[in-house]
Amino acid sequence: MNVIKEPYLFVFGFDNDQKGGRWKARKEHFEKVIGEKRLRAIGNPSEGFVPGGKKKATR
Repeated sequence: MNVIKEPYLFVFGFDNDQKGGRWKARKEHFEKVIGEKRLRAIGNPSEGFVPGGKKKATR
C-alpha cells in the first residue's frame, strides 16, 4: 500500500479572463504553499478532452 503524504490540488472551472486576473494571484499563492509541481490548473475540462483523457481531434 502506498500513502500519498502530500496530495495534489486540481483546479477546474476558470476561463482565460480569470487566468490572467484573479486566478493568477491565487495560483501564485497555492504554488508558494504547496509547491508548483503539486498544483494542476486544468481550467475548463470540457474543452479539448474527451472521456478517457484523450485530446479531441483538431480541424
